[in-house]
Amino acid sequence: MSTKSANELDHSVQLHLYPSCYSRQVADLRKEIFDRCQAHDPVKKPDVLKRHINKVISFMFEVWLRDPKLLVHVSMDNNDYGIKKKYNKRGITRNTKDVVNKLIAIGLLDWHPGMPPKKNFTFGKSFWRRIWPSKELISLFKKASVHHLDFLPYDLDDETIWQNIKVPKKKQKSNKKKPTLDTVPVDYSDTPAIKAMRLVMVCYNELLRTTHIDIASAEKPYTSVFDRFGKETKIWQKPNSFMKRVFTGSPYFKRGGRIYGGWWERCHSEHRKDIYINGNPTVEVDFSATHPILCYAKEGVNWFEHSNDQDVYDVEVPELDQAEEDYSTFKRFMIKILMLNSLNASSEEEAFDSTRYEITQQDYSPKSKIKRPPKNVIPKLDYDFFRPVLQSLRDKHPIIEHYFLTNVAGELQYIDSQITMNLIEHFTFLHIPILTVHDSYIIEAKYGQSLINAMQASFMQERTLMQLKAAKPNLKPKRKKYLHKISAGSYNHSVSPEFGVENDNLVEGYAGGRTKLKQIGHNAQANAWNNMKSVYNRDVVTVSPVKEVNPTERYQMSLKLHQQWLLQQKEITDEEEGYGFEDQEVDVVYESLFSSINRELYY
Repeated sequence: MSTKSANELDHSVQLHLYPSCYSRQVADLRKEIFDRCQAHDPVKKPDVLKRHINKVISFMFEVWLRDPKLLVHVSMDNNDYGIKKKYNKRGITRNTKDVVNKLIAIGLLDWHPGMPPKKNFTFGKSFWRRIWPSKELISLFKKASVHHLDFLPYDLDDETIWQNIKVPKKKQKSNKKKPTLDTVPVDYSDTPAIKAMRLVMVCYNELLRTTHIDIASAEKPYTSVFDRFGKETKIWQKPNSFMKRVFTGSPYFKRGGRIYGGWWERCHSEHRKDIYINGNPTVEVDFSATHPILCYAKEGVNWFEHSNDQDVYDVEVPELDQAEEDYSTFKRFMIKILMLNSLNASSEEEAFDSTRYEITQQDYSPKSKIKRPPKNVIPKLDYDFFRPVLQSLRDKHPIIEHYFLTNVAGELQYIDSQITMNLIEHFTFLHIPILTVHDSYIIEAKYGQSLINAMQASFMQERTLMQLKAAKPNLKPKRKKYLHKISAGSYNHSVSPEFGVENDNLVEGYAGGRTKLKQIGHNAQANAWNNMKSVYNRDVVTVSPVKEVNPTERYQMSLKLHQQWLLQQKEITDEEEGYGFEDQEVDVVYESLFSSINRELYY
């Protein structure tokens, strides 16, 4: 046991059991550690020990490379290691804590004891055990010449399609009127559609892995967000993100389905404007009032034709409209949040509480432009204030009024996630990275108009499918043409597929399927902003201005390291023997995925 200061103990990250590394040097290091553990205290099931050592050492190595001062906190409670087999293909179990103890015993980990839970004492702070590499383990890390980009957040074949349900929390006070719910994953059986989704997500993850994504204006490798109490949370610009599609609720695979996993989803929108992809400025495009418009589409009504250019969220709020100062920004934000929460809630109280929470959270964000009016304008954001605003929304939208307070948002999220999957599939086929934030998308500015065109086409496609399914509930439309092309050949980080190109200008700068990295200082086309804000685009999407920044020294170094890593991968791939160990592992995973798809279903 070693002593650490309170600040050092706070600088920690939770042990994550799924990162992996396919480097031969790391594999040799893990074998050496396994042999030492067996020599110290032999176990009856060496394969189980080896599996857990692989995971713990891979994670400790990746954390040390990222930040040598960052500690790892780990639970020693058996109940924290249970998960459904489908989402735990490496068989990570409660044996993890035993492996941590073994590594401490042989001197490869230093540690600090955790504090007891708060129920056992009345003051102070509780936390899990802290662990970090000992000097001996650090010396072993230094001998292995490994790049931090060689570490994957998950194994190549880990599950990318999740189905969750909500269940009552096990430990909660019996006198609570409304039980607290936990979200837990459930097992399911594969179908051709699920296999197709999985293939697209795996290909998308591999494309993102070879893509440099970072905030060009950031001095540090993280940005900060703040909760309703002003507590800071650091959002790290991790080089590798594992994206998965998550469905929630019943019927299975018909609610939710949005894409999660990217750090850019959690950072503030003001920071997202400064994201550069492969050294190039980006543009963010999002759908306008997606869920209300989809509700109209479910009723067979085109909002844009019906509304006569009205704003979905434009209703009267006397307290704000009659105020001396201009509170139009806050007003639209509040009405938008209230309407979306009303579609996602089952009661007024639930909708009002969620709206107040989101407004309060915005108050604490230093980057927020949404400033709450003073108390002489709105004394309280209480039910009495929200209720007439909700009634005004009902009066403005009588066609979709029956969707309010019916928890229809899960169905609407499924529809917008289908649009997102169409876009991911389309641009992955073209080998163009696209970042998703639910119904908002970030892409290199030079592809902005192509993104807008694809968004409009996908939106119209989904709206048409909604109308067809309403008329013929048993209709099962086929997926579009790109899927069988994606699965037609090898798709890994070493050898890129030879895709056909729809438009030579669209993929300028992409040679042989691999991203041709640009140097910092690339200027977007001067007329890109004007093109993207044309009248044709006005209705369906909203485009943020292209923002060029002066890249920080940290960003330039990050881009340079990524370029060097890509060159190393190419040099290894070009050698006669290739990766050997790595190539075999990667090829087996992708061959398994390809063979599971009946591509004729999608022609």
